[in-house]
Amino acid sequence: MNLFSLRNGFWMALALTVLVGSGFDFIALRQSAITDGTGEMVTLSYQVINETSRIAQDYDRMQSSFLKNRTDLESLASLRIHFTNLRNLTSDNPEQKAEVEKLAILLPLNDENTVSIFSEEQEAMILRNLHKIDDNEENLLKTRLESDRHQNKIARNQILVASTVDILLLAIIGVVWLIDSRHRRRTEETLSEAIQSISKANFELEQASLSKTHLLRATAHDLRNPLGSIQGLADLISEESTHPTITELTGIIRQVSSQTLGLVNQLVDPKALATGTPEQQMKDFDMVKCLEDVCLSQQPLALKKNQSVSFTHEQPTLVMKGDPSKIWDLFVNLVGNAIKFSPTDALIKIHARKADGTVIVDVEDQGPGMSAEDQAKAFQKYQRLSAQPTGGEASSGLGLFLVKEIIDAHDGKIEILGGHDGRGSCFRVTLPVSLPRRIGLDPGPSIGV
Repeated sequence: MNLFSLRNGFWMALALTVLVGSGFDFIALRQSAITDGTGEMVTLSYQVINETSRIAQDYDRMQSSFLKNRTDLESLASLRIHFTNLRNLTSDNPEQKAEVEKLAILLPLNDENTVSIFSEEQEAMILRNLHKIDDNEENLLKTRLESDRHQNKIARNQILVASTVDILLLAIIGVVWLIDSRHRRRTEETLSEAIQSISKANFELEQASLSKTHLLRATAHDLRNPLGSIQGLADLISEESTHPTITELTGIIRQVSSQTLGLVNQLVDPKALATGTPEQQMKDFDMVKCLEDVCLSQQPLALKKNQSVSFTHEQPTLVMKGDPSKIWDLFVNLVGNAIKFSPTDALIKIHARKADGTVIVDVEDQGPGMSAEDQAKAFQKYQRLSAQPTGGEASSGLGLFLVKEIIDAHDGKIEILGGHDGRGSCFRVTLPVSLPRRIGLDPGPSIGV
């Protein structure tokens, strides 16, 4: 082999080295782009999660101040600042932007410095919205990381091909391979940092959730004593007076406070707090007695509007299996709705009967009735219907959703009879006497629509 041939071979080897080196440079640049994009995504996600956590903290401080009968203007101002930051961070993501705008409706973000305490339903909506924003951000980041893993897998395959050529080019290709390995390690370190950032954010969210659970449990625990005092005072008044009206009213006080105390006890139940589901109270109970208690508890609301509540039943007792407290909630919602949407001097009719292994209960009002459109969405969460309460009562749009949830859990069904003709509506509830499966319900539905 002469010198000319050696020289040509050298330049050919050098040319191949340049090509392979260029290939390595291309791979390294692409991995750097993946790394930079992932870093930006992690930073943005961490900022979004951080802002939602701060909003939750500001909201907790505001709620605590409300319990002390004062307005925490500093927390209110901080809440508005963090919400503005959150809105700016999510402006490029339509899905997150929509969730943030929903949150804007729930939070006190106007220019006024006077706000009122939030209800449990509003608090639950705010917390669910914040969790939804965090979950969306985490899913976006997971998708990006999965895409990066796929791209890195392709890059590693390309590196394997280049490494085969590296065996022939020895030292020169070896140097290029070392450079590429350095870039690859840098990418893995960046991914590791991203995972650590997500873990840290998840830990902070868990801590915030524990704080909220503690606050809820402490509040529910503090409600036990006043509810017990109310029951005791009702007993004392009943013992001191034999007047029929006083006896009836103290009976209503005892019934309502007892049911409310049951809901409070569910909130402080360790199993319910751990699993997010209250313990099921499956047992036989008398539907007639349950409906009589419901009518008794709703009688004061009917009297305010000079309404009458009539309860009739074909059998003296209607024994069935289920969770009596949930069934009580179910009919309190339906009877409360009938009172709420019926005019003054109206008659609310409740009728119970037994047929073919089921208990059928009709709750009939004298309201405006329901259109086909309203009936189609009546049992959806947070739906406002066209009919308006006749006495200016509040309506959250949640009551009928909870009614449907309880009925579904008992393997029953509900029908809406009557049209939008001003003659009222009739809600027919059909429940099996014996339950073929266990109840599964979300924690503690609130009473009323």
